[in-house]
Amino acid sequence: AEPDQKSTPDQDATADETPTDVATNGAQQASSTAATEDASAAQGQGGAVEKESTPEVADTKITILEEEEQKRREDVETHGERAAEGLASLRRQQRELGRKLLEQGSESSE
Repeated sequence: AEPDQKSTPDQDATADETPTDVATNGAQQASSTAATEDASAAQGQGGAVEKESTPEVADTKITILEEEEQKRREDVETHGERAAEGLASLRRQQRELGRKLLEQGSESSE
């Protein structure tokens, strides 16, 4: 059995470091490591590929990701079309209300 490799604050401390300094540095290192792992996972679109992966499994995963991306693009297009239709409808309503107000204004001035 291997001895436990974890160090105690005393082992990590240099002559001018307090146990608090050592704890802070350790927390920063742990945070940095976690951030690096998160970035690696994000970069790999899901990160770790199983060691037993075959080209077929990789192709399947790529296909799934491509299909998901295509669906997102279609959703964005659909939302854009709906927004444009809604805007056109609002403009029509605004013009109609403007006409009605003009008609009412001309009637009241008579």
